[in-house]
Amino acid sequence: QSTGPGGPPAAISLRNKVITLHRFLEQNHYLPVKWNDTSSAMLYKKWMEKLDDQKLFFTQNEIAILETYKTKLDDELAGRSWEFYDKSTALYKLCLKRTDSILQLLLAKPFDFSKPDNVVWPFTSNAQSVAELSQRWQKFLKWRVLENIAGKLSDGGKTISETLPADFVQLEKDAREKAKKQERSFINGLLKTPEQFKTGMEDDYLNTIAWCYDPHTGYMSIKEKKEFDTEMSASEFSAGFEL
Repeated sequence: QSTGPGGPPAAISLRNKVITLHRFLEQNHYLPVKWNDTSSAMLYKKWMEKLDDQKLFFTQNEIAILETYKTKLDDELAGRSWEFYDKSTALYKLCLKRTDSILQLLLAKPFDFSKPDNVVWPFTSNAQSVAELSQRWQKFLKWRVLENIAGKLSDGGKTISETLPADFVQLEKDAREKAKKQERSFINGLLKTPEQFKTGMEDDYLNTIAWCYDPHTGYMSIKEKKEFDTEMSASEFSAGFEL
């Protein structure tokens, strides 16, 4: 943080944090990354996996918008431009809110299990449109509902067969409500409050940059560093190996 004349501390912008982290790692890491189009694409890929590794939020059109920055992130680290992070997180938030609306709509009424259906998991590419994304979620949720029903039957010591149980209507309703709570809780956990979303996304992006140097290099915010120091000073640790 920095302090303005006669005013409270002003937060350092993420752009400045990124530039500082980049310089610090270049000077102190045992094997600095040579930032170019290849390493930029690595950062882009890792960040997009962080945002939507299951291909359930972004459509192909939205990916196309962000992909234009794929080989430009090395310039952003060097301080020559700054667009990708802001655009990716703003689009991500919109996609999460859209997904929440899709979930509410799909889970408001019973699913039709009268016809065979097929879902290939995990998805290997993003949906071509919002309509296809909604269909993808419908298949995923139908599978989740059946999974919840099977789990309840198994826990109750009942046999799971291809024949529908007599109380399937109630089982489906309960399983759908459970799926609704599970998925909406997941979405709300990602959105959090506006301030938590902002802080969490910034820390995740800095951590993704650090990961590019090696999987064991991570970023700690000031808060996390203080908590880490407190933990270490108040505890005794020993390490052992078992073969």
